[in-house]
Amino acid sequence: MTGAATAQDGAGRQRLPPVLGVGVLSLALAISGVSYLTSSLPGEPELGPAIGLLAGAAVAVLANIASLARARGFAWGVFFTVGRWILLAYAVIAGMLMFIFVYNELPARQLAFLVATLAVGAIDVPMMLAFSVARYHSGGDSGVP
Repeated sequence: MTGAATAQDGAGRQRLPPVLGVGVLSLALAISGVSYLTSSLPGEPELGPAIGLLAGAAVAVLANIASLARARGFAWGVFFTVGRWILLAYAVIAGMLMFIFVYNELPARQLAFLVATLAVGAIDVPMMLAFSVARYHSGGDSGVP
């Protein structure tokens, strides 16, 4: 997909990488891992499949970052402005969830898995939302603030 970031579509707009599709795939993998983990509670679940799903989600997020980083003429200023605020909101939500996990005395292995899942989501969700705003920005802002 080397030429896709700079190619033009029929309407004269820049074709961007499929950030939203890959982001949704990443979230689906991460949520599937959490669903697998919680399906065997209150017993001690086997973490192998859940970790595999989380690793797949992390690889998808990294691929998303790499493909988006190659986009030329993208509204990076808008992307980072929106992304920072969403990241702040997500940090508050993740903090509340981590408090619940610790308060409920989750075992260390499960707690580590859930914290890692929150970390993947902390990158994925703000990136998808910021991309959704920046891709329709018509101000020509392509500089990084």
